[in-house]
Amino acid sequence: MPSPDGRYLAVFDESSEPELRTYDLQRESWTDLGSIIIHPDKNWSYIQPDWNPWFADGSHLVFARESAILITKPDGTADYQIKVNGRAGVPTGFAR
Repeated sequence: MPSPDGRYLAVFDESSEPELRTYDLQRESWTDLGSIIIHPDKNWSYIQPDWNPWFADGSHLVFARESAILITKPDGTADYQIKVNGRAGVPTGFAR
């Protein structure tokens, strides 16, 4: 999924342990953001095409990992974690 500003692509695989990566179209480089949870129920794979991790301005992505929601820049810097009781899933981007 492209960032709103068109600079980055966010991609993930459909393996049993999905991983999120971003591609910087200007620098022509990849950043591995690590494992993610799109939805806590693995049978909900149909929701994947509708999931949008980008903030409206393209400056950050938001995604779930284990019991936390993470907010990070597309290059993987400036992680911010919000702890969640239980398993988190399906966070979507928003404007600050």
